[in-house]
Amino acid sequence: LETEVDVSGQPFDGIPVQVLFGRTGANNLIISKIQPESVTVLVDSVPDISQTQIHPFLDLSDVTRPGVYTVDIKCWSDNDRIKVVEVIPAQATVTLEPVAAPASK
Repeated sequence: LETEVDVSGQPFDGIPVQVLFGRTGANNLIISKIQPESVTVLVDSVPDISQTQIHPFLDLSDVTRPGVYTVDIKCWSDNDRIKVVEVIPAQATVTLEPVAAPASK
């Protein structure tokens, strides 16, 4: 038995993806690449929605080593009435590199 999923919603295109680091990751890693850098977010239609109220992000708080990671894109809003229906694409690939040590004098 097939069931159709209703993915209708108001699309917001080109929203930049932010990155959430944990305390240790922020100190010794830098992002060299995020693919994609921006996403489309579908939300339930609510009057007076602004794209600035929608915040897609990657949670890298548990990552402590350099490498290439495929991470689910999560999304939050600072407007309680906004319900995120879908983030397109659902995942991003992030390349993390170690922070270069300062040059010795």
